[in-house]
Amino acid sequence: MRNILLLLLLSLTMITKAQDSTYVKLDTSSINIDNALTVIVLDNFVRDACKYGLDSNRVVNHITDLDAIYISDSLSDKLGVTIYVTDSLSPIEIRGIIFINSDLLTDYSIYQITLYHELGHWFGLDHKNGIMSKNSKNIYKILNKWDKNVERLMKKIKKLNYSYPIH
Repeated sequence: MRNILLLLLLSLTMITKAQDSTYVKLDTSSINIDNALTVIVLDNFVRDACKYGLDSNRVVNHITDLDAIYISDSLSDKLGVTIYVTDSLSPIEIRGIIFINSDLLTDYSIYQITLYHELGHWFGLDHKNGIMSKNSKNIYKILNKWDKNVERLMKKIKKLNYSYPIH
């Protein structure tokens, strides 16, 4: 049943993208991803970025600078974590990794909010309000006004001069 829902979500996302001529497809082959749901949410993020006037090619390029997005069983007290190295000459050769709590796989909406939040960090945003709120108790308030919160997030990202390495 879960796989059918994922296929349905992916199909709906593809139909929506086909209607948008400025959308740039995200090739996730360079990012280590251990869950198909992540690919769907990343595509939604790019679609939303395009919808709110961001250069989707630039957004896609920045996302593909990530090394990995993993599901983690060891994030007991956090929904997600973004780790990045600010120096592109780092000897460990890691640019950025996002970890998402495995408990979120049972709720698509919470998973999506969390991945959008962590991508916000990857693009250079700090904790504020809305999707970038540090307080997970606000999640249902964010969901109730999802479109408005996504619009605010994208407008904040649009104001940034995001590039790797993150400053």
